[in-house]
Amino acid sequence: MGRKCTVWGLVLISALIAGCGTMSSITPSPYFPASPEAPLLREKHEIQANCSISTAGATANGTYAITDQIGMIGKASFSSNKPDGHDGHQASAELGIGLFDSGKDGGTCEVYSGCGWGESRYSWQDFSGPYFQPILISGTDQSINFLNAWLQVDAGWTGRIAAFAVLARVNYVNVYRDLQTTTTYHDIDPGFYLGGPPKVPYSESYMTATHVLYLTPGVEARVGYEHIYLEGIVYLLIGFSGLNSNAPPGLGSLGLVYRF
Repeated sequence: MGRKCTVWGLVLISALIAGCGTMSSITPSPYFPASPEAPLLREKHEIQANCSISTAGATANGTYAITDQIGMIGKASFSSNKPDGHDGHQASAELGIGLFDSGKDGGTCEVYSGCGWGESRYSWQDFSGPYFQPILISGTDQSINFLNAWLQVDAGWTGRIAAFAVLARVNYVNVYRDLQTTTTYHDIDPGFYLGGPPKVPYSESYMTATHVLYLTPGVEARVGYEHIYLEGIVYLLIGFSGLNSNAPPGLGSLGLVYRF
């Protein structure tokens, strides 16, 4: 049963990989949220390892129960999405700690908080002229750094072959550095400059910052046997400030969980 679950999980994850790279950023500065998760810890020294993927990227989680009531969460995520067709990536990591309370009937209530750091880099070029002989007009490099903090509450039930949870996470993202540098190689429209246009190539840079606050309520389900479980998560994006007007209303992920 466990082996079949693993095989089907890998098949479904491969299907999701094909969809990566098409998601739009949820903020003015390109940012792609990692999927939240309810660990549903049960006892001291319990360890969980999770790997999931969605159109927002790939995420790896590690959870450890320090005591019968205190748990730690570590997460690393990577996204190769291409906002507006720009080549690049986003990578981030975060660490959280919290409390959990599990009962003999399989029920668990948890509260966690954490913070993290991430960076992303993108580049693109603008061309002009005929298709068979385009002229490189300019090239742009974008470098982004951000901090994130979150608070999550969840409650669920764990059985022998299945588990279910509802969760809600408040997320704050501080994009404290969004630096774009554009190098112009060919001025097709010099415009008006006092003293004449600058000689090409020349570079111009500008930097912005963004603050984002949003809520991600969701549901989580696991199906498996013994140690291996197939996990699916669906959650909504509810923005309070900083979200794009065309941000997707909801996201989801699919992955595998191993309980030690």
